[in-house]
Amino acid sequence: MFLLLLRDSVLLLMFLIAIPVKAEVFSSYGTYFFPTNISEENCYFHAKNNAIKIVMEKAGLSYVVSSENLNCSEIKDKNTCEYFQDSQIYYEGGFITSKQFSNHRILFEGSINRKCSVHLLADIQKFKTKHDPNYILDVNLNNYIFRDGDEILINGETNLPSNIYLFNFVKDSEEYQLIVPNKFEKLTNLKGPFNIPSNQKYKLVAKFPNDHNKDIIQEQFMLLTTKKNLEEFKVIDIESSVSLLSRLNDFGRENWKKIRLSYFILKE
Repeated sequence: MFLLLLRDSVLLLMFLIAIPVKAEVFSSYGTYFFPTNISEENCYFHAKNNAIKIVMEKAGLSYVVSSENLNCSEIKDKNTCEYFQDSQIYYEGGFITSKQFSNHRILFEGSINRKCSVHLLADIQKFKTKHDPNYILDVNLNNYIFRDGDEILINGETNLPSNIYLFNFVKDSEEYQLIVPNKFEKLTNLKGPFNIPSNQKYKLVAKFPNDHNKDIIQEQFMLLTTKKNLEEFKVIDIESSVSLLSRLNDFGRENWKKIRLSYFILKE
């Protein structure tokens, strides 16, 4: 997790119920190799990611793997590096509104080719409009591997006057937690380079969870920009992924850009 260090702050939690949208149904089977050095839970985790990738391809939603500076020799964990690369896949053109996993199976038991398999049934909503290719956003972290207590810095650039929002993605609940704007800054009508934090009144600090049973955890930010010459996009402190993406769909795909920023926090 990250720690947002503020003075005299109170975080208000609010929830927004998403209105059902018309979606297309797609299904797939995801598989992953199941050697003896990974757990069954880990195998199914990768198999589910593979199933999601397949249904998004079936829906005609392209993906690309972003460039990253992950140093696998520092982590010394091949599975973790593979997971990071999988998590760097970005889907354009739509989003999953619901998913159901079933039929968990182990294939080729007793063989060196043993795999785990899972079935996915997913509802996918395509964006109503296309993105604006002339609207440019570039964002980077100061590192991709942090240790407990390290400061996290974000730098970016946009070519059009934009309002900037930063969220923390809570994976277990699939919710977005708002970080910026906050009581110390509201990044509006910015064009060109920008930084988060942009002042010395607060900072983002990598914080390893006390109850986590492994030595490494992955976290993820989502940075969103919207064109300034429009009505301001409304945000709340906590919102489900489906709700936020549904509202962005209504806002118009050509009017915003978003980038996910994945990183690791080491326990040591």
